[in-house]
Amino acid sequence: MRCGRSSRIINQCRLCQSFYWVCITALQEIWKVGGPQVALGYTISWAQYAVGMAIVLVILTPLFGTNPAAGALIEISFVGGHGTAAGLSDTFESLGFPEGYDLAVGLATVGILSGVVIGIVMLNIAARKGKSETLNTQMTFQ
Repeated sequence: MRCGRSSRIINQCRLCQSFYWVCITALQEIWKVGGPQVALGYTISWAQYAVGMAIVLVILTPLFGTNPAAGALIEISFVGGHGTAAGLSDTFESLGFPEGYDLAVGLATVGILSGVVIGIVMLNIAARKGKSETLNTQMTFQ
């Protein structure tokens, strides 16, 4: 499989995930609903690239001889997840960084676990402070 094909599939999956719940007809309506999500996603992705690349190029490569491709691991793992890490395994090998796959999968696991733990903590804090409308209502099961 070529790198370009897997990249297109990953991007199409991300696009579908952004808009799966909305029935939209006009292009202006697509941008009105999805524009802020797209802007936030790209801002987070580029920030992760910038931080990862800065750390790798300034600290890890000069001191430890780390492959510069390691700078992209944060974005690949936290934004893309396990599927993106697996899809880019051939790319890591072609760049002479075969351990990048293992590192990316490990970081994706850290991302999921930290998201769950931090999310639960934030949810509990919000519930205790009365910041959640959903959690403040009494639920009955019939």
